[in-house]
Order: sequence, then C-alpha cells, then structure tokens
Amino acid sequence: MDKDLIAYLDERFRESVQQLASFREETDRRLGENSQQLASFREENTQRLASLEERAAQELASFREENTRRLASLGEEAAQQLASFREEAERRFEEANRRIEHVEDGVRHTQIMVGGLRGDVQLLAHGVAAFDGKLAAHYLDLKEEIRELKALLLLHLSYGDLNRRIG
Repeated sequence: MDKDLIAYLDERFRESVQQLASFREETDRRLGENSQQLASFREENTQRLASLEERAAQELASFREENTRRLASLGEEAAQQLASFREEAERRFEEANRRIEHVEDGVRHTQIMVGGLRGDVQLLAHGVAAFDGKLAAHYLDLKEEIRELKALLLLHLSYGDLNRRIG
C-alpha cells in the first residue's frame, strides 16, 4: 500500500481516536453531571419525602388528638345527657308513684265509703220493704173503705130516691 494512504489512514485513525476520546470524555463528563443531578434529585426527593412523612405524621397526630378530644367531649356530653335523662326519669317515676299513692288512698277511702253505704242501702231496703208492706196494708184498707163508701153512697142514693117519691 501506499505510504501516503497509510499516513492518511493513520491520521484519520488518530483523529477518530481523538474524537472517540473526546466523545468519551464528554460522555463521562455528562454522565458525571447527570449522576450528580440524579444524586441531587434523589437527595432532594428524599428530603421532600422525609418532610412529607414528618408533616403527615404531625397532621395524623393532630388529627388523632383532635378526634380523641372530640370523642371525649362527646362522651362527656352523652354522659351528661344520660345523667339528665336519668334524673328526669327518676323525677317522673317519683311523681307517678305519688299520683298512684294518691289514687290508692282515694280507692281505699272509696272502698270504706262503699262499705258504709252498703249498710245504709240495706237499712234503706228494709225500710222500703216495711213501707211497701204498710202501703199495701193501707191500700187494702183504703180499698175496703172505698167499697164501704160506695155501698153507703148507693144506699144513700136509694133512700134519696125513696124520699123524693114519698115526698
């Protein structure tokens, strides 16, 4: 082969090797930059994630604390309402018991009065029966007297008719 061609090809190979070395250096530099950027990005994201985790933990703790406080408040409120309900129920039961006692006293009083009235009713029934017997006897007496009066009246009318005839 020709020396000029060999020299030309050697020159071209050197240039290619230099370009390759330059390309390798540029690639290594860029890869280093990208690695640094990636490491920086990883570090930044790790910090952000840690910050987010910390903030989420704080918010969760705050949420738990607030809900615990709310539940305690609701529990206290429910206990107060239950105590109030119990007091109201006890008051109403006591009032109902007083009313029932009052009614029971009234019933006992009424039973005593009814017992007394039974005796009075029996006396009244005996009195009515006695009165009925007397009334029946008077009725018979009156009936007898009316019969006698009718007989006298007829007799008197008969004599009056005779007196007029005679007179």
